[in-house]
Amino acid sequence: MPDSFPLADPRPRSHEAAVLADVRVLLGRMQQRVVDLRNPASSAAEAAVALEGLHLLIDSACELAAADPGEIGRLDAGRELEATLPLLRSSLSEQVRLVADPAPVGRFLVRGTAVALRRVVLELAANAQSAMPNGGRLRLGLRRHRGGAVACIEPAPLSGGRYARLFVEDTGDGIETGLLRRIFEPDFTTRGRGRGRGLAIVTEILQGLGGGISVASARGRGSRFDVFLPLAST
Repeated sequence: MPDSFPLADPRPRSHEAAVLADVRVLLGRMQQRVVDLRNPASSAAEAAVALEGLHLLIDSACELAAADPGEIGRLDAGRELEATLPLLRSSLSEQVRLVADPAPVGRFLVRGTAVALRRVVLELAANAQSAMPNGGRLRLGLRRHRGGAVACIEPAPLSGGRYARLFVEDTGDGIETGLLRRIFEPDFTTRGRGRGRGLAIVTEILQGLGGGISVASARGRGSRFDVFLPLAST
């Protein structure tokens, strides 16, 4: 696979690269489920839960690998977020507590695709989990941006418009202020391992949708990512 594609249309590279990234995450969780199943101290109920989670992860990996990025159109962001939660829960470590605010179905019709929104959620969640090696809380939800310009770090500040705001926040290590802009660079990582592709993929997806992302973080205080998705014309 080529290392780079033009950024004007994020779907070829974002789709292929994100599929690989997501499947890697799911494979890691599958491995943990297998370990759980092999644990002789596990009860029958615990084994059943682990097996159910393994089946969901396998089905999700197959679905992701075969998914068509689709044409950009009107998308119910609340409905798609709710549909992504079972996969998200299975992909997270048991040490990470997921808190999902109720998704307002039918309220946020945005410009996008189901695959793109799922990619954004999974990449940001994987990034949050990496920042919480000892566990913590991951919270996400949808809100309406109240108008005015948006001081997005990537791909560029947004002019006034109508946006839905997807937020993902963690209680992890946080990021030093001087590194906040660099974390969106391809292959940059603050953790000394891995390739750091996730946030770069999110940026490319949002660029293609006409949206953006901002981050607020401080060392030792966790991080909050706000994703701005253009509302579809009615």
